[in-house]
Amino acid sequence: SIKEIKRMTTMLEQLLLLARLDTNSIVQKDILVSLPALIDESITHFKKNITRKNIKVDLTINQAEQALVPHFYSNLIINNILSNAIKYSTNNSTIEISVDVNEAGIVCSIKDEGIGIKEADLDHIYENFFRSDSMKYKHIPGHGMGLSIVKKCSEAIQAKVNISSTLNAGTTVTIVFLSKS
Repeated sequence: SIKEIKRMTTMLEQLLLLARLDTNSIVQKDILVSLPALIDESITHFKKNITRKNIKVDLTINQAEQALVPHFYSNLIINNILSNAIKYSTNNSTIEISVDVNEAGIVCSIKDEGIGIKEADLDHIYENFFRSDSMKYKHIPGHGMGLSIVKKCSEAIQAKVNISSTLNAGTTVTIVFLSKS
């Protein structure tokens, strides 16, 4: 089916991307862009899925003018995390996104009210192809590569990613980007 072909194409693109990230062939001299603008683009990109699940997106941005991040890697990080937040959110729920700048750096938090991750699985979420309770959620498409990509991208730009989750209550992903301004 066309849906399956699209899914396989996406998987191949992600595998190629992982291989490229592994070889570090992407130039470190990435252009800096506004993190709020990247988030905005990402929300627009996933608009159809957000609307279909009737998800409310709450966006809180402080000190946006100081929130400059490397475009290529940050874009991949935000897209993968927001994609997961939407994918694993329940219908009629809320995703809260915040951006703030403090002494630690540029702090972005993406919190959903979705199915959550079992505590035992939190140690494995960055492994290639790992999907928490994948048999239980066969109806949710995915290949278990999104967070591997997030990990590699964050390492490339020295960003820190923290994931906390409660089963059946949701997940919060906090990314601390190094301040570039």
